[in-house]
Amino acid sequence: DVAEVVDSVENLRTYAVTNGVPSVLVQITRQPEANIIETVDRIRAMLPALQASTPSGIKLAVSADGKVGLERHGNVPITGEPARLWTHMQRATSDAVLIGWGTARIDDPRLTVRLAGLEQRTPLRVVLAGRRAHDARLALLDDTAHGPVAVIAIPEKQLDVPRGVEVIGVAGAHGRPDLAAALTALAERGVQSLLLEAGPTLLEALLSA
Repeated sequence: DVAEVVDSVENLRTYAVTNGVPSVLVQITRQPEANIIETVDRIRAMLPALQASTPSGIKLAVSADGKVGLERHGNVPITGEPARLWTHMQRATSDAVLIGWGTARIDDPRLTVRLAGLEQRTPLRVVLAGRRAHDARLALLDDTAHGPVAVIAIPEKQLDVPRGVEVIGVAGAHGRPDLAAALTALAERGVQSLLLEAGPTLLEALLSA
């Protein structure tokens, strides 16, 4: 034998932090023939548009190979302890946290605040129901003891949810609630800060709305 080769994932050694908050590091590599000053000027000119198109209050964990999870594997941890603590702090300081039906079905999260002394700060937890059939056995729908839970759906959708879960009916199309109507309904319930822990499908729809 010449060598033993093991295919594995290299340990994460680089962290991006802004004001103590885990952030996204965007690395730009200049081409050899490009002018340094012109490159910097063009990047600075692009920043306002990037900032405007990336609203605050969005949480999306992506692995090094560009994945947000593994099909049929449930909730697969991608981030580390600093990001987990940041997420729980964001929940504690938000009026509501929103996920889509796909995330609820695959990850089956409770979306509670699990920080010592802040457990009672669990916000309104909201699931946006789409065209797929729902599962009343989801942990979130059976967890009203730790805080309010709501499901947003079109009025025509038949939902069998446990007692204590609020069903918010809004207009929509093709089985999906209208996103603007959904956000308006939350605002009418006093939600002024909303944390999105949705998957890529719902996040893309919200960013495009």
